[in-house]
Amino acid sequence: MENIVERTIEKDLKESYLDYAMSVIVGRALPDVRDGLKPVHRRILFSMYELSNTHDKPYKKSARVVGECLGKFHPHGDTAIYDSLVRMAQDFSLRYTLVDGQGNFGCFTKDTKVALADGRELSFEDLIKENNEGKKNYTFTIDKNNRVKIAEIKSPRLTIKNAQLVKIILDNGQGVRCTPNHRFMLKDGKYREARDLKPGDSLMPFYSYIHNEKLIVEPIADRNHKVLGVEFLEQREEVFDLTIDETHNFALAAGVFVHNSIDGDNPAAMRYTEVRMEKLTDELLTDLEKETVGFTPNFDGTLKEPVVMPSKIPNLLLNGSAGIAVGMATNIPPHNLTEIIDASIAFIEGADEAKLLSIVSGPDFPTGGIIVGRNGIFDAYKQ
Repeated sequence: MENIVERTIEKDLKESYLDYAMSVIVGRALPDVRDGLKPVHRRILFSMYELSNTHDKPYKKSARVVGECLGKFHPHGDTAIYDSLVRMAQDFSLRYTLVDGQGNFGCFTKDTKVALADGRELSFEDLIKENNEGKKNYTFTIDKNNRVKIAEIKSPRLTIKNAQLVKIILDNGQGVRCTPNHRFMLKDGKYREARDLKPGDSLMPFYSYIHNEKLIVEPIADRNHKVLGVEFLEQREEVFDLTIDETHNFALAAGVFVHNSIDGDNPAAMRYTEVRMEKLTDELLTDLEKETVGFTPNFDGTLKEPVVMPSKIPNLLLNGSAGIAVGMATNIPPHNLTEIIDASIAFIEGADEAKLLSIVSGPDFPTGGIIVGRNGIFDAYKQ
């Protein structure tokens, strides 16, 4: 005889919805307050830990880390894993990067000069110096209609400390040293990586001269610069990049346009990039092998993974987090390490609200920012 259990559709839908909502909250979208990590980030770092991919060891190919994480802990596609891995290595995404990456984007040596709208030619080294002094600089860029425009230079910065280099030799006698994967604009507006350029390739040219004390930018329709050759260099150096909003390209003093690699640009393929953990990440994983945290079976029950990292640092406050789940969301800004540590000590010693707010003056975003009025910040902290 069949056993029939009567259930109202409202109850069944409610339970199913709650089960789904909790699986999204716990398993994907929101960070754990204890270590500030979402599951995919925790699994990536644990995979790197299992591979001994620490800050004091050589870099490993990103593809190896992604494969380890995908096969053992996070079977949700290599793209989701790689995008999360890249984000942890981007100093414009995280206030304190957890992954040390190299080869992620193409970049230039510090002596490479950028053509400025005021007629000067500044190296990346000098651009960074003037940026730190609060000076704004502008360069030339090509829009979608192949027209020359003026754009603000943002965030000139060191990107890779020990990068492989190539030298592009141009028919105007100029040479450009950069990473093999930096992209140069061709005459037709498309891009090609430095390592793939061939002798005779026509690049988008930039011509300018001074006439009657005014900077004249020449039309580019009937001119070009050709590549004479590509040399793969033995020495390795620090390399640099900058940001141009919207158009994502800028003019070099060598007379060509090149791509900048940040917003709206995909990272290089995982087979080209290399990663290892940052030294700071050690503080997230210290004593993991000493059963300081609980472990749970992985997706197929054959391995164990940590429920949370030991985390000696307040990562959720340091790097912040944003996520949208089913029925709830979070958006926590990043903060300064020194301020958070000082505030934590003061809190332990019994400091009141006013004292804590005097220590933590506000969020500390990786790319900086201007905050107009601080009352909203204090109201958010008090809530």
